[in-house]
Amino acid sequence: MRLSKTRKHVSGVHDGSMRAKCVHDRIKCAFLTEEQKIIVKMLKPQAQSQKATFYNESLLSNKIIKLKRNYPI
Repeated sequence: MRLSKTRKHVSGVHDGSMRAKCVHDRIKCAFLTEEQKIIVKMLKPQAQSQKATFYNESLLSNKIIKLKRNYPI
């Protein structure tokens, strides 16, 4: 089956100057980078809260150690 010239031509953003695989790869890459940005935004507050709890726990353990040193059992 023979295709007409308009059927062979890729219409769109790149207007036939890029192969279909290259366009597909670019779209995939853009999608994944956007997803990664969203994930980083979601995980940032969790990491900060974990850091704060770790800091508070270490302060608490240091206070307990100091109390034990001052008041041996």
